[in-house]
Amino acid sequence: MTKVHCSVTNCSYNNDRVCYAQRVAIGGQGAVEDEATCCGTFLNQDVYSNLAEHTEYKSPCLSVTCSVATCTYHADHQCTLNSIDVDGSGHAAIYIETCCSSFKPQ
Repeated sequence: MTKVHCSVTNCSYNNDRVCYAQRVAIGGQGAVEDEATCCGTFLNQDVYSNLAEHTEYKSPCLSVTCSVATCTYHADHQCTLNSIDVDGSGHAAIYIETCCSSFKPQ
């Protein structure tokens, strides 16, 4: 199980800087730097409410899928790290304003 630390505090799945989505999808195929990656699971709390508190599932993230084949930690569409960091520029409005700051190019 990969723990997802998240500084995007306005994400619906963020609970005290920990992601509470069942699965996180990191995107950015062909990325060469972390700014070219994104968290495809991001949902803006202004639109979707606080899903970390108002859904049946109330536990930290269970798995991280990854389409960033250029990352050292990518293995068969999964992340091999025990924990990752997801960042955004303050309050992201859409998912492409987030990134996986744990990305390490091969």
